[in-house]
Amino acid sequence: MKIAVAGASGFIGQYLVKELTNKGHEVVALSRRDKSSENKSNIKWINCNLFSRASISTALEGVDIA
Repeated sequence: MKIAVAGASGFIGQYLVKELTNKGHEVVALSRRDKSSENKSNIKWINCNLFSRASISTALEGVDIA
């Protein structure tokens, strides 16, 4: 399953991303920080402004659940 996590670089988000990837899920990690250099096979980091409908729409393409 492809899951988006808002605030993925935050205190709670970091642990949630780790748990989801350990369970075999593909994660779209949304963050204000540009961490795209840390992309892995099952984690895709996207710099996203959650106050922008266009930014969110683009980031959530192909995501099953957020």
